Amino acid sequence: MHCRHPYVENPQGLSERTNEAAGEYGRACIAVAGECGIPVVDLWNKMQHRKRDYLRSQKSFYLYVFSYIIFCIFLYLVLFTIVST
Repeated sequence: MHCRHPYVENPQGLSERTNEAAGEYGRACIAVAGECGIPVVDLWNKMQHRKRDYLRSQKSFYLYVFSYIIFCIFLYLVLFTIVST
């Protein structure tokens, strides 16, 4: 049985879960959502401004992220309701 290395383009086996890789993925998701006309929350960029908060207190950071997502959903629903009426 031959096992394929999980990091094909990274034979050293270093984690590909870097902040830069997450940013590239986030930008690609935003681009696809834009092409499809789907609303998107740019959470990666928002989180970059709050890194110090994360290092200080993960609980408050996660609460901030949760609140931001809920706010964006609420704002979208309000705007959607106004436009639909």
